[in-house]
Amino acid sequence: MGYNKDDIQLTTNFRASEFRCPCCGLGEIAPETVFVVQRLRDELGVPLRINSGVRCVKHNKEVGGVVNSQHVMKTAADVSCSLGVSKIWNILKELYDKGEIPPLGYAQKYSTFVHIDTRKTKVNNKFNDQGILDA
Repeated sequence: MGYNKDDIQLTTNFRASEFRCPCCGLGEIAPETVFVVQRLRDELGVPLRINSGVRCVKHNKEVGGVVNSQHVMKTAADVSCSLGVSKIWNILKELYDKGEIPPLGYAQKYSTFVHIDTRKTKVNNKFNDQGILDA
C-alpha cells in the first residue's frame, strides 16, 4: 500500500479520512478537535467512532445541520463508542475540569453520540447532562 496524502495518520488511533466529509472528502479538521478526540480515546480504552467530522455545506444541509455548523468550520466531531454516550460525556467532563484538553467552544450529549467542538469563542462553560450550559 502506497502513501496517500489524504489519509495520513493524525494520532495514534485516528486517520485523516475518519474526519473527512463523506460526500466529497473535504477535510483538514482542527488539530485541537483531533487532540480532544484522541484524549477521549486514550481515557476510554476502547475504539471511538467518528460519526461526523468535517462537512461540506451540501452535506451539512442534507443531514439537517445548522447553517453556522462547526462541522462546516472544521472544528467539530460527533463521537460514539461501545461504552455509551454517558461514559464519553463523563470522561470529557473530567478531562475538561482537569484542564487536560483545549478549551471547548461547545459540547452536547445526544442519545447516540457526543458533539464536541473547539471553536475559539466559548458558547457556554458549565457541564451538565445535556451539554455545556451557561453558568
